[in-house]
Amino acid sequence: MQTELFRKNPPLKVKVYAVWYNMIWTDSRSLWPSRVLNDPRVTNFWDRKKTVGRWYARHTEGMDPDGVVWDTYYLYGPEAHWTNSPPTPISHGGPIVEVREDLKKHLLSLPH
Repeated sequence: MQTELFRKNPPLKVKVYAVWYNMIWTDSRSLWPSRVLNDPRVTNFWDRKKTVGRWYARHTEGMDPDGVVWDTYYLYGPEAHWTNSPPTPISHGGPIVEVREDLKKHLLSLPH
């Protein structure tokens, strides 16, 4: 993703929030590949308590409200504003490795 999207599209005006947490044994913070998304348009967060994943599980239709959403993207357009309820994403899906072409297609369709 880093090479396909960010390096090949330097004028792409996006803000990416990558939230990382431990879901399987290889996800420990000590093994976290911090260089995976090191573009200046990306802000990385380590969420030890999985707060973001639990929030998305409660607010995404079809998800287990007691579960944790992970390895998933949510793409919002420039008009998205967060209020008491989340905005509707342009697209979302996962696992990211399997849906990266959809993410790329939707991301590159945004105005820039």
